[in-house]
Amino acid sequence: MSLEQWELEALKQNLPDYAKRFLKKSKGKMYCCPACGSGQGSNGKYTGALGIHKAKDGKTPLFTCRSCGKTGNIFQLVMINERLDFKSALVRVRELYDPTYNPYGNGRTVKTMTTVNNPPAAELQTQKADPVPAVKEAEPVKRDFRNNYKEWERNIEDTDYPQKRGLDYETVKRFHLGYAPEWYSPTGAESWKNGTPPTSPRLIIPVDESHYTARDTREDQDIPEPQKIFKKQQEGKDGPLFNRFAMNDKLCFFCCEGEIDAMSIEQAGGSCVAYRSTGNKERFCQALGKRDATETGTVVIVQDNDKAGRDASDYIEQFCRDNGFLFIRRNVSGNYKDPNEFLVHDRRTFEQTVKGIIQELRQERMQDYMEQHSASSAVDAFIKRRDTENDTIPTGFSLMDEFLDGGFHPGLYFLGAVSSIGKTTWALQVAENVVSHGRDVLFFSLEQSKEDLVSKSLSRRTYEKSLKKYKNGKLGKFNISIMRRETWQKWSQEEWDTFLTCAEEFKQTQKNLIFIEAVGDYGIDEITEDVETHIAITGRKPLVIIDYLQIMKPYDERMADKQNVDRTTSALKRLSRDQNLTILAISSFNRESYWQQVSLTSFKESGSVEYSSDVLLALSPADMKEASSDAEKKANRETVSKTKVAEVRQVELHVLKNRNGRITSEKNKLLFEYTAKFNHFKEKGYSYLSNFDNGGPSM
Repeated sequence: MSLEQWELEALKQNLPDYAKRFLKKSKGKMYCCPACGSGQGSNGKYTGALGIHKAKDGKTPLFTCRSCGKTGNIFQLVMINERLDFKSALVRVRELYDPTYNPYGNGRTVKTMTTVNNPPAAELQTQKADPVPAVKEAEPVKRDFRNNYKEWERNIEDTDYPQKRGLDYETVKRFHLGYAPEWYSPTGAESWKNGTPPTSPRLIIPVDESHYTARDTREDQDIPEPQKIFKKQQEGKDGPLFNRFAMNDKLCFFCCEGEIDAMSIEQAGGSCVAYRSTGNKERFCQALGKRDATETGTVVIVQDNDKAGRDASDYIEQFCRDNGFLFIRRNVSGNYKDPNEFLVHDRRTFEQTVKGIIQELRQERMQDYMEQHSASSAVDAFIKRRDTENDTIPTGFSLMDEFLDGGFHPGLYFLGAVSSIGKTTWALQVAENVVSHGRDVLFFSLEQSKEDLVSKSLSRRTYEKSLKKYKNGKLGKFNISIMRRETWQKWSQEEWDTFLTCAEEFKQTQKNLIFIEAVGDYGIDEITEDVETHIAITGRKPLVIIDYLQIMKPYDERMADKQNVDRTTSALKRLSRDQNLTILAISSFNRESYWQQVSLTSFKESGSVEYSSDVLLALSPADMKEASSDAEKKANRETVSKTKVAEVRQVELHVLKNRNGRITSEKNKLLFEYTAKFNHFKEKGYSYLSNFDNGGPSM
């Protein structure tokens, strides 16, 4: 299916027409975006953000959504709108806009057949396909029937068979039906030794370039008895489904056995795929199984009124049931053998039956949709929360919990800071506080090992316990000394006793703190799987901490860093929303912000972080100022340098964004003392209280 560049460029010119035909129109010249849904407003008042414009070359039309940023040519639009891969999108575009092309798949061309009227047996050798190269002898040989299709399609007016089967002109043209007045099977002819193979008039139903169905157009009484078993013949081995694009219908699609039945349902307003024989039902299930059940329309299982048809429908129903696909079984044949016979004898009732099934499913889907998304349904959700577990998670820092209306709530939180200010240590201390209150924590560490994190925790605990006895906390241990066995010999018995007591307390109180060493290729898919597994096993929803955002596995290796962060951030937001979780992701700052007072723009790739977060937290050295002059920047640089080398570091916590609550200001930043060598944060008060006096405002 390779095309020249000029052919691709010609196809791209059809983007405006495709948008006009297949996208929902919005105000002015804008359309509703099929990627983000912009413009899907209520009461039909659409305000879409997708527009059509020319590329920089002034020739190629492109689409761009001002809401989600999606942009591209006609192929990308078809991929998004119809949920296709590129190869299928190319077929679809050619199907719509290439008059020289019949949409018959992507089979490997071996040799184009050049004759339509079948030659005598003596000339059959010229009709046979070239052999497959020796290196691929195991591959089946595929013929290319496209030239034949064009000739057969030109002959279609020489027969009234489609009209007798109730098919109108538009359906005949849409599916490229053809007519071969003297047809014989190319496959069967290869074994014909002498004379001319018997011929018969046939309706040709193309499936793809290498497969078609040939139906005898004669009346039953006019067909010789030995030929009746060949009344319907399929050409091409292991043929694909007929009208497979019907499976892209987001509401529902019918599935039936025969191609003419499928065209009858399509003509009545439905979307229908045919598996072409009851023995081919497994192929339909294989194709269905490759799709996402949550994004696939309801499968309407149509059966012929015979035993083989019922058995095939039973098989498909069981597959849908086992694999989570929505399905219904409906009689679309009335009192007749199959849907087409119903169409022929009672067109009006047949069309009402098909449209009635679609309307039934539309009403059900609409009801489910409204129940899930309407504002009124949210009221019930609020009321139900009264009888469920409190989803507020105290952080263990009393002033911070008071400021955040009790602590963390379900949503996406980000914590940012420059290096050596204690991002990981602060998050780890919060994690232990949360676990101590009976909640679970999943701590994804993409940088440090479990031993590193545990040694930090034990270091802090030895310091806290030592402070109760000694003002200088002299029994506290650095985490590096805890990890180095050779330093243990230098400890006094009192130091050992303190350490062992802390270790035992940690074991007993932190059983629900789960460290996951997310080293290597660890991204949003792996994190989502681990979170869902934890919920499934424990029945409890954890606080999720990710350390840290910028070193997660890229969402797509081909994307730029900013695009990957955008995608990952959006995926974390979905995970938080779908599971009603609190997620705290640690983020680094961009270097331009190292010597500035923290702000929303301090976060690397701040656009996605700022807009997707529910709460945005930042740690910074105390007394950082807004800096525009070189002197002010120098002063901030000195503040950062002094803070990083201090034993006890004065640190401010800023709440830069809080979707449902307060944010800090210059006068009410939360103040902490960070004793770095013992990995310990202590809450001190608010910024308007001088010299880090204890206490805070009454609220």
